[in-house]
Amino acid sequence: MATRQAPPSAAKRLLRALGSVKFTLLLLALSALALAAGTLVERREGARAARTLVYQSAWFQGALFLMAVNLVAAVLKRFPLKRRHIPFVITHGAIVLLLAGAWITRAFGVEGRMAIREGEKEDRIYLEDLQVEARWEAPPSGMGRRKDVPSPVWDFPIPPDRDLQASPLQEESAGRPALWVARYLPSAVPRAKLVPGGDQDPPAVEFLVAGRGLHGFQWVLANHPLFRRKNLGPLEVEILPARDEKFFRERKKALDRRPRLVEILPGKGLPPVRIPLPEGLGKLVSCGGGVTARVKRFLTRARVGDQGLEDAPSAPVNPAALVEIKKGKNLETHTVFSLFPEFSVVRGRRGKGLVEKVLLQASGAGSVPLVTILVGPKNELFVQISASIGRGEAYPCPPGKRIVLGNLGMEFTVQRFLKHAKARTEIRPARPGEKGSPWIVLGASHRGASGEVRLALGESKILSLGPRDLSLAFGRRFLRLPFQVELLDFRLRTYPGTKRPADYQSLVRILPEGGEGKPLKRMISMNRPLSFRGYKFFQSSYRLGGMKGPDVTILTVSRDPGAPVVYAAFILLLLGVGWYLVPRNRPSGKHSGHEDEP
Repeated sequence: MATRQAPPSAAKRLLRALGSVKFTLLLLALSALALAAGTLVERREGARAARTLVYQSAWFQGALFLMAVNLVAAVLKRFPLKRRHIPFVITHGAIVLLLAGAWITRAFGVEGRMAIREGEKEDRIYLEDLQVEARWEAPPSGMGRRKDVPSPVWDFPIPPDRDLQASPLQEESAGRPALWVARYLPSAVPRAKLVPGGDQDPPAVEFLVAGRGLHGFQWVLANHPLFRRKNLGPLEVEILPARDEKFFRERKKALDRRPRLVEILPGKGLPPVRIPLPEGLGKLVSCGGGVTARVKRFLTRARVGDQGLEDAPSAPVNPAALVEIKKGKNLETHTVFSLFPEFSVVRGRRGKGLVEKVLLQASGAGSVPLVTILVGPKNELFVQISASIGRGEAYPCPPGKRIVLGNLGMEFTVQRFLKHAKARTEIRPARPGEKGSPWIVLGASHRGASGEVRLALGESKILSLGPRDLSLAFGRRFLRLPFQVELLDFRLRTYPGTKRPADYQSLVRILPEGGEGKPLKRMISMNRPLSFRGYKFFQSSYRLGGMKGPDVTILTVSRDPGAPVVYAAFILLLLGVGWYLVPRNRPSGKHSGHEDEP
């Protein structure tokens, strides 16, 4: 009589379910859907959003963990193992090791950037993660705090792609303030706005520039390092308040630091020809090679009227000259302006022309003119055009009056004058396709005092909370390396005859801390990274200093502790697959495998 087998226990049934092929197929289907979702998010929102919402999310990591559980359960349910199970165990173990190596890299790996100025040392690498740093500033004297006690510092990680609104960072206690995120925009665009200010604030002007492709309202704010002057392309506009009556009178005067002359560059190795004005007006001058020049007209206040170029006494100073260049029967006419040399007009030219260039040097000459709005002691407004070698006279410019800016064909109008104004920065979310940067609004309170600050990435501000000041900084999280990297020399090689970089190299010296080893001198280039103590340094970018300072090299620094595990997993995977493919004698009879092997 056959004995009846006992039903499997709940643990065995669970083990079989976790190691079944059906569970494997379910996990593979879910993984495929997750990868499709990640691809869709990356296409619409970018790679960073895909990492945050999909690949580094808790649910995706949980799916990978269940996949590892499925592989381990598929092996455990076959105990006791036999020789025929060896390739099965090796293959499944290799995939588990692959997942483990990826988890180790994500949990303990490092990838960031390091910027080093030539001749300086650095040991910090900046990561993609963002953080807020809060620090109590030293209290005022008389509060009984010892000077040798450091101020408390608190760091708070900020998710780079998550919309945080009214999220608390820290509760208030006896020794720390309450801190919260009032608003956070992962990608925002700042916009400065001019608003009325108090009696201590400087004056400001809103103006309209029209012509030459420009048409829009702009504004300038006196004494402000960012908004005192605006560069509009073909010209710059600044505001200058009067310090006193004497300064204002002197500044309104026209300056002429160089003699007026027409300069002709014949080219072909010939020396330049200079015709002084007005004494050289109408005289025939030889330029060499059979080419002659004659200044037909010189206008101090030139503008374009109905009859062409005319000298208008009421117009701003805008020197212009009409020059004829002749060789045989070929005749060229050059109309040149000292304020706007890039807008010269040439008629009758054939091919390369008779001369290379014609220039006019006169009062106010310069490549980019500067329009100065002068604010008088009684808040009267004047406009003055000037450049590097001189400036013209100042003319009254009350709000609403149109001023023609020389022959440039542009009109300048003061729309509004504010005696006292200040700039206020507003932020808005970046539109699709628009480049933005992270912004955060932080609120803090301590013992009844509270306030808010707005911070751009890399910015820091101080918030007063009663008798104490709280320093807040918003930036990228950084890690310190156990050694320093010194940039000895930066070298840039370009393709012959171009300015395109062919290779850039950084000669660095590694300085271990605590005297653990001798300094090492190594070269890092585009195709030759540096490996040191588990860290790899790749040459990724650079900034040339030129006349402004030393060169800066930008290195990508990474540490991947899971790489050896991943390499071992690939070797085992190849071994297990190869074992399956090697032909061997199989015993006859019933198939020895299992139908539910994943």
